[in-house]
Amino acid sequence: MPDFAYIAKDRAGSELSGVVNGPSADHAIEELHKRGLVVLHVTEDRAGKKDSIPWFKKDLSLFPSSIGTRDLALFTRQLSTLFEAGIPLVRGLRGLSADETNKLLGRTVKDVAERVEGGSNLSDAMAMHPRTFNTLYVSMVRAGEGSGTLEEILEHLAVYLEKMDALKTKIRSAMSYPVFVLFTAVTI
Repeated sequence: MPDFAYIAKDRAGSELSGVVNGPSADHAIEELHKRGLVVLHVTEDRAGKKDSIPWFKKDLSLFPSSIGTRDLALFTRQLSTLFEAGIPLVRGLRGLSADETNKLLGRTVKDVAERVEGGSNLSDAMAMHPRTFNTLYVSMVRAGEGSGTLEEILEHLAVYLEKMDALKTKIRSAMSYPVFVLFTAVTI
């Protein structure tokens, strides 16, 4: 049975970390709940194990997937929630990078976490990735850091990005019918 590393909070609110053994992550979470812990993050502990992913299942793409507005909005909302919960920034960023389904965003967040751990500001670390975090995003984070309202700024950024994603979706759906008609007319 594999081991699962976890980060959890006890009833007093202090943060604990450790390793629990179980057949699956769900079983490990259930075991931690039985101990009276609130689970923040669980991942398979692969320390000391060989990379068991076959070569044909590894990400071998030359052009990694792009980071969409929806992915960035979700990341921003999760980051805001981490600040609200009082989780340390580097630990939270590492947890988000490990759980991220978009591999490119996961690698970007991991790099941001490493830069912050090295002593850089969050905004400066994000500015190193202009394809992911545009100047508006970085400037808003920098303003939040300077004013001490980063949690609120991230919440506003998440709402803004969600509205932008909804608008893009509406534009795409509105344009699909004219494109279909034009394609049909050209085909006929």
